[in-house]
Amino acid sequence: MKANEYPLSRNLYLYTTDTNDPHVANFIRFAASPEAQATLSDVGFIDHNLVALPYDEQSDRIAHSLNAAPEDFSMELMRRLIDEFRNGERLSATLRFEPGSVRLDSGSVQSLLRLLQYLENNNVGSQQILLAGFTDTSGAFDQNRSLSFLRANAVRDALLAASNGSLKPDQIIAKGYSELMPVACNDTEIGRERNRRVEVWITRPPQTKTKLLIERL
Repeated sequence: MKANEYPLSRNLYLYTTDTNDPHVANFIRFAASPEAQATLSDVGFIDHNLVALPYDEQSDRIAHSLNAAPEDFSMELMRRLIDEFRNGERLSATLRFEPGSVRLDSGSVQSLLRLLQYLENNNVGSQQILLAGFTDTSGAFDQNRSLSFLRANAVRDALLAASNGSLKPDQIIAKGYSELMPVACNDTEIGRERNRRVEVWITRPPQTKTKLLIERL
């Protein structure tokens, strides 16, 4: 639900025609702030605070993607995806795009800022930030693979630009996985919109994960 992939969901919007009123401006600023998220959660809304989900808890999502039609699937690329994800955690920040473009939609611009704040507040150290791009099934698989990479790389550029040097270029990797691992049905526009996305993964080298396990024991 936090990744906006649950099929039955509805966003909460605030509309105003007067941001010059300081009371209105302050209320809107507060509603979008980290401080307001606990209140939103308490009254039953899904807040914007980011959470991390380990790869091992997403096996059903991975298995479901193996049922794709042959023209929408590549076993070689799927194996590569699994190898690159298996030592990582997915953040609930999901960046989405306007159709056929690498332009973030309006909601994802705010998600990018929340992602940057999370990365700055949670020192990722030697871990890598993997930006995984995906598309819907409109168009050929190979073309969509190129588009998915361009989208992931656009998020990488935007993240580096917004970080003002707090993130290093070699720390952020952009990958494109074409139409693999859809999160919704491609038969509807809403489903296609959800599939046009960049997921954010924090990945760890295998030896780092093993070392942490030994330290816990």
